[in-house]
Amino acid sequence: MLNRALTGISLRLLILCVLTLACVSQCPAQQASSSREQPAREDWTARLFDEYRGPLGECDEGARLDNFAIELQNRPTAKGYIIFYDGKWDSPAQIAMPRYERALGYLLNTRSMDGARVMAFKGGFRETQTTELWIAPGGAPAPEPINTITVSLTGRTYKFGVDYFYFPSDEPEIVYEVEDTETEIEEDATVEESSASASVEEQADISGISGDAIQPEETEEVTEEEIEEEESEDDNLSWASESYSKAVKDEPGARACIIYYADDRGTDLDKLKEIVETGKNLLVEKFGLKANSIETIYGGYSSSPTLELWVVPRDASLPTPSPQERPAKVSEEQAGINSENAFKKALWCHVKNGGI
Repeated sequence: MLNRALTGISLRLLILCVLTLACVSQCPAQQASSSREQPAREDWTARLFDEYRGPLGECDEGARLDNFAIELQNRPTAKGYIIFYDGKWDSPAQIAMPRYERALGYLLNTRSMDGARVMAFKGGFRETQTTELWIAPGGAPAPEPINTITVSLTGRTYKFGVDYFYFPSDEPEIVYEVEDTETEIEEDATVEESSASASVEEQADISGISGDAIQPEETEEVTEEEIEEEESEDDNLSWASESYSKAVKDEPGARACIIYYADDRGTDLDKLKEIVETGKNLLVEKFGLKANSIETIYGGYSSSPTLELWVVPRDASLPTPSPQERPAKVSEEQAGINSENAFKKALWCHVKNGGI
């Protein structure tokens, strides 16, 4: 009896061990199968590929976008995202612009990326203007904006926008020598003119009116210089706009402050002041600002005539001008070297970005 009982217990233990070993051997296989079917969670989230602050030059930004495009090309199922954050002190005019379009256009046009694989959107505000480049696996959700701040333009002095003045060149027009064919053209014109005069006189004889009484109607000729000057005047006053006046009116008791800069050695400051005063009058007469709520300040040197538009709340101090430093004088030889280097860099960027 005892032997039979021991035999039964041993048999049950043996069966239990076999079943346990079978279960243990199945678990790794199921886990391996599961891991093949479902990637780890971290593989399904977007990752930050690159980040840069402030507006970069065309070449510098192009180099970063080149690396971004190469990474996307190496991962055919991945998607790219550009998140653009406006800076805390960016002007409303800048905020209203979709400034990510240059980066997106570079990827789509220059790098020939598929538009379905690259998207761009604004993420809100950061302390400084920031651009983030994200890469997400196929099927993964788009990245969400992070580290944003709340910005309100009400109650603080801010720069509404920046504009630039344009003045037609005062350089004399280059006149090229023309061969003797010009004399022939003048002779032909003289013949045509005499024929026209004769026809007028013949018409006068028929109608009984003296030929002197019939004269072609004179029209005042407008030169290209006059047209160009008129167009430049319109361009130079585009800043005196309804949107700027509205921004000032929306802040109770606010003032408009206009700071203009120029190279006082190469720019006619009297003409520049006249343009600023004309724009000020437009803001008053056309857009309803009060004359005593508009301040104009000459800010000092700038390599090109520039104008800043500020909105200043009630009782706030006027903004301080920030002129550029005058460039140090360089020798003609060094100036030639600098010019050549700048030309080479510009040419390289032009070719790199799809130029001839």
